[in-house]
Amino acid sequence: MDCYIDIYTLNDFHGALFAEGDEPGISRLGNFLLLKRREATTVILSAGDMFQGTAVSSLCHGDVVVDAMNYIGFDAMTIGNHEFDWGIENLRRLTDGDTANNEAGFPILGANIIYKETGEPVEWARPYAVIERQDIKIGIIGVLGADLTNDILGSIIAEYEFIDPLPVIKKHSRFLRGELGCQVVIVVAHADTTPINGKIAFLPAEEKVDAIVNGHTHNYYAGETPGIGGVMIPYIQSGNNGKYIGHIRLYYDRAKQKVIDVDCENIPANLACRDESEEINAILSNYQDLIDIAKAEIAIAGVDIDRQRAASWVAEIIKKHADADLGVINIGGIRDAAFPITKGEPVTYGRVFRMTPFENKIVTVELKGDQLREIIARPAAGKLVFSSNFDAASGLLEGKKLKAGEYYLTATVDFVLEAPVYQMLAGRKIDYSDIKLRDLLVGKIAASASRNNGFWQT
Repeated sequence: MDCYIDIYTLNDFHGALFAEGDEPGISRLGNFLLLKRREATTVILSAGDMFQGTAVSSLCHGDVVVDAMNYIGFDAMTIGNHEFDWGIENLRRLTDGDTANNEAGFPILGANIIYKETGEPVEWARPYAVIERQDIKIGIIGVLGADLTNDILGSIIAEYEFIDPLPVIKKHSRFLRGELGCQVVIVVAHADTTPINGKIAFLPAEEKVDAIVNGHTHNYYAGETPGIGGVMIPYIQSGNNGKYIGHIRLYYDRAKQKVIDVDCENIPANLACRDESEEINAILSNYQDLIDIAKAEIAIAGVDIDRQRAASWVAEIIKKHADADLGVINIGGIRDAAFPITKGEPVTYGRVFRMTPFENKIVTVELKGDQLREIIARPAAGKLVFSSNFDAASGLLEGKKLKAGEYYLTATVDFVLEAPVYQMLAGRKIDYSDIKLRDLLVGKIAASASRNNGFWQT
């Protein structure tokens, strides 16, 4: 063994800029990574979903995170499903070469994103990046899970498809090793690839992958799977919101020109990242106006609120706002990072943003009783939360059975409406509003607090 390569990774950071609970914030994370960056062995990678999730980051469409990542010196980032939340133009502007619009100083990867019509790869994401460490040429392939189109607003990605990542990995690894002379290949997947890690590990020498970095599911694991020649292949996913930093070490034998051993671990960030970076704090200060918005107090929690209770409240608010027969929200649209909220705790705009960080808008659709029954019969219905007047288990609305041919006005958000798994687009009289769910909730919380209604108080 002649040398080693250290790979440090973040995934699903979701704009968690400031220290809170077990989240260390970008200043402390950045200081740790900057210290590692001084070492000639270091590679820093992101497996996606870096920007969307908090008020400060989302209100500037991720610019503050990009600024910090540029300063830290990330080597590459794979696109996550939530990088699509602000539309394709926001992805284009990160990669269009125009430094005036906050260009990403690192490659944005998405090797398996193609145009449906032509089958050609998109021009706003690169399939791979190539860097050098210790005179070793390293290829980095970025992919998304093929099923992640279900986690993105349908109208945003109507033109695009995420194809099976395995053939794409094989193709680009073969090119990187054969044509570009890479001695090491890393896959960075915004997906939990554990079901196919064995297949990736046993790719032949000309397509070999040396390490796998995962994201999306917010899981926490660091493992090794057997590969060809008896060398283990490390794979890692490091939770979310910067709670852990992934670390893979590849031991490289120059004579054999290959990786001969590996180490793999998740580093608890709150323990490892003690000190802040003055330079990154200066970057954050450039966004003080947004920080002030996030800190603005709206109400006091009148009761203890967990994610499920909040989701039920949201479904009720949507129903009443639209004067609909029932309201429905997906539990994934109410983010776990906002909870618990304890009785007597001040509720800021930033906390509500954490609860509903997406740009989802209120919509209504008329669905027949038999269509509603089909929706609640699907496995995906377990991810839906309905207003209190509808019992999905029994299919009773206001205590009465749904009538097969009768239409029911259903209020929801555009993501749920357009999600293929629910098939609500089969309904009639679809009405898209310009009202964002988050803005509706902020208004309702403030109004309820002024009345001291129990749930929210002044």
